[in-house]
Amino acid sequence: MTISPIRLRHVLPVLLFLVAFLLAPARLQAQAADTANASAPAAADLYGRGTPRGLATGLINALSAQDYDRASQYLDLSRIARSRRAAAGPEAARRLQAALDAGGSLMQPVQLSNDATGRIDDQLPIDEERVGTLPGKDKAAEVPLIATQSTNDDGQTIWLLSAASIASLPAANVEAAGSRLRSLFPSAMRDTDIGGAPLADWIILIGGAVLFYLAIRLIVALLMSGLGRVKRREDGGLLWRLLCAAPTPFSLWVSMLLFLATTRTLEVAFVARQLTGRFAGALAFVGFCWFLWRMIGIGADLVAARMEHSQRFRARSIIIFVRRALKLLLLMFATVQALNILGVDVTTGIAALGIGGIAIALGAQKTVENVVGSISVVADEPVRVGDFCKVGDVSGTVEDIGIRSTRIRTNDRTRITIPNSVFSSQQIENFAWRDRFLFAPTLKLAYGIDADTVERVLVSIREALAEAEYLLEGARASLKGFGESSIDIEIFSYVDRSDFNEYVRLQEGLLLELMRRVEAAGARFAVPARFVRVEGGADAAGTQGASAPA
Repeated sequence: MTISPIRLRHVLPVLLFLVAFLLAPARLQAQAADTANASAPAAADLYGRGTPRGLATGLINALSAQDYDRASQYLDLSRIARSRRAAAGPEAARRLQAALDAGGSLMQPVQLSNDATGRIDDQLPIDEERVGTLPGKDKAAEVPLIATQSTNDDGQTIWLLSAASIASLPAANVEAAGSRLRSLFPSAMRDTDIGGAPLADWIILIGGAVLFYLAIRLIVALLMSGLGRVKRREDGGLLWRLLCAAPTPFSLWVSMLLFLATTRTLEVAFVARQLTGRFAGALAFVGFCWFLWRMIGIGADLVAARMEHSQRFRARSIIIFVRRALKLLLLMFATVQALNILGVDVTTGIAALGIGGIAIALGAQKTVENVVGSISVVADEPVRVGDFCKVGDVSGTVEDIGIRSTRIRTNDRTRITIPNSVFSSQQIENFAWRDRFLFAPTLKLAYGIDADTVERVLVSIREALAEAEYLLEGARASLKGFGESSIDIEIFSYVDRSDFNEYVRLQEGLLLELMRRVEAAGARFAVPARFVRVEGGADAAGTQGASAPA
């Protein structure tokens, strides 16, 4: 069995994961400087403890910076005498980090409430919130880590890790974190600290995430290979298209979920575990949205093909527009949620957009007009993709009807883009909707023939029109009048065809037949001519004037 070369789309998630983690420690240090503004809407509190999410974010940042004095500000030390808090607080923070390193866990900030009241549906008292667990001898002996509402010296309501949880720290199963795994690495990696965690722990977690992805990707590839050998539908059936769209995003999604479930209580540095869990959660969400993105495209293509097969072209155009709108909404939603999972405060950005909404709306008037115009074009459907039409002075084939503009390919093979606001307000002539073609030439017979010859020509032409099966009933030929240089016979009829190429072929044959019948009747076609009379003095022959054709 030959192994195909690794494609870029297979290794791209791995590269994204590695880049994210290489930049993670620097980002973690930057977050520690502005904890209050990063997560908590209650900015009045210096440490951002106004919500459970603010408590968790601030505590994680303080522990990652190994700033135990600041970390103690997130602990309820009310059971400790004030005279001892300055020394006991940092020591409690160290014991808390040791317990978390030994297998404890703290919920990701995005999992916690960002309201000052916390969650009210967690079956806990209104002033309590579960934010994690402390390790025990086994899973049943784990100690819940509880946050409670309290009041600071300024009278502000804040959230702190409860005094009961702090008191349970000495009883927790605190051992040397990650001693078994770290022992596999050189002492230099165990002693080198990056972002508040040993380098060995970062390698364990990052390597585990990469191995999880590669393993799931290999399993999916083997399954796909087996299914392809059993039965592969070359016509692009729904099941096969879904399978082809799923491997990469599905592998990313499932592998990151497995990584999160496996490493939640792994005995490595809590800071490294927390940060890798944050990025793994973001990548899992990206994988899920990536999969949805592909499903939207596949579903829209299948529905559009069915609509086209049943000649419901209007619905097909609407599906194209809806597909793009759904993908745009999915992209916006995925971006906001991924940033939220990574700990970036998107609430402030959304609020800023709300404040500047008027200015944005004024600056985007044309864009809004084009979106409204595109809705009008899709709803009214004056044209479809593939139609030949004339819009103003532009004639060509419609290639695409987008959210902002419509693109037309002209006969000169140039492409013209027309904003939908302009397109929807123009007079549009759609040649593709034509159900028949008008055949109405005027035959010009030369003077010099008598009335009987003209009558024979008319009779012969009427017979030719009657014999043409592709002409609709009512085809007629009549003497129109006498022109400057011809006797005009007018023909009026419709060719019962909608295809332009077929119409051109039939028109050519009919014109040749009419030409033969005119010649057989003893007439000929007129050649446009004009006679000019020149008047002047008498010439040598005594001629007063002469006329000659011009």
